[in-house]
Amino acid sequence: MISFSACNKSFVTEVASPSQILESSYFSSKDNFKAALNGIYGSLRLRYNNHWKMAEVPSDNTLAAGAVTADTGPLDQFAWTPTDNNILSEWQGEYQTIAYCNNFLDQLEGFELGDSLLKKQWIGEVRWVRALAYFNLVRYFGNVPLVLKKIKTESEAYTYSRDTTSKVYAQIITDLIAAEGSLPTNYTTSGDAGRVTSGAAKALLGKVYLTVNRWDDAVNKLSELVNLNTYSLLPTFSDVFSTTNEANAEIIFSVQYARGTAKEGSAFTQTFLPTTLPYLITLAPRGSNQGTKNLFDVFETNDARKATCIQRYGSYYTRKFMDNPPSVNEGENNWIVLRYADVLLMYAEALEEQGTATSITQAIDIINNQIRKRAGLSPIPKNTTQANLRLAIEKERRVELCFEGHRWFDLLRTNRMVAVMKAQFAADNLPYTVIPERALYPIPFRELTLNPNLGQNPGYN
Repeated sequence: MISFSACNKSFVTEVASPSQILESSYFSSKDNFKAALNGIYGSLRLRYNNHWKMAEVPSDNTLAAGAVTADTGPLDQFAWTPTDNNILSEWQGEYQTIAYCNNFLDQLEGFELGDSLLKKQWIGEVRWVRALAYFNLVRYFGNVPLVLKKIKTESEAYTYSRDTTSKVYAQIITDLIAAEGSLPTNYTTSGDAGRVTSGAAKALLGKVYLTVNRWDDAVNKLSELVNLNTYSLLPTFSDVFSTTNEANAEIIFSVQYARGTAKEGSAFTQTFLPTTLPYLITLAPRGSNQGTKNLFDVFETNDARKATCIQRYGSYYTRKFMDNPPSVNEGENNWIVLRYADVLLMYAEALEEQGTATSITQAIDIINNQIRKRAGLSPIPKNTTQANLRLAIEKERRVELCFEGHRWFDLLRTNRMVAVMKAQFAADNLPYTVIPERALYPIPFRELTLNPNLGQNPGYN
């Protein structure tokens, strides 16, 4: 067991224990630093095991059902509170990953690695992961504490208050720009599968620019990635999610899971498949994160993506995570964080938001010649207005990326959450109340109790 710093009493002093390696002794070799770096990547497995709960369930794509209804029901019903365990877990988990990153960077700064390029690369990898963690936090919670160094004492931890979203986004962009310049385009050994690349930095940076409405910057960065010709759409949509080809040309970054490695596999197949289909896998399906009828119906006739994205058998479910794990947490399915179709759709959106005749034509061409062409669909009209194109891109993102943890963030980024969710609940005759304050999750009650300096988001008592 390796004891790293975290926001509790364990980081105040290092206690000699036969089951622990002291931090001061551990960071003393190149191999140990590499193991610590792998541990940072490993922490993402914990983050993305349940990413779907807060990133999909509150949206119009999926709903709470099956074995975890009591767990995710409040998220589905817009009834979450500061005491929700999923919200607390997300806050603590992201900051745990950030603490690992900060500690690694502090330790590596004064260490003579003997390979300056490798040291620069490792720093870039860790800054990318830290940027991803802060990107999730700022989108979920708004103003959040910006911690960029190892916290050494408990009292120091309680001095932090929340920084503005603009400051947090500025740091995210700074980290990603630094990472972009120090990461390789690709890796040549199989043991490096799953590490971030310069392409992953460009893709995430483009998504950040899109989120903060920096359209020109988003266009420039995403066009750089497109022009690299490193990534491409696979001819067959279902192949993107194959467990036998997880490093395919469409995947830019995914969180790695693997069976037979001390429960480091995933549980997505078992979690998502409906209980009405027990014969598809050895384990009993849990029927959670089911699709909505609205999502099923929004697919156009003959859309080649639908068979993989959502099917109906008693309830609606996705086949993007098909596998047959032998036991719990032994699935092979990775969680795709960034893929090329997402990049093309972001690129089209940024071009559309630029609003010129040329940029709108370019956006339409991207949608028609790549996204819709692979889906086997007819092109959208060349004379589509900007307003209609905006909705067309929103729809393409919804059907292309459903169940992958994008829909809630898309609704927030485009300020469409209130309108879309009110319409969804009205159509389903559900009595749930949608208010603008639900665009942010509450600061967890436990964190406020420990540190009243944090303050609460509007709309939560």
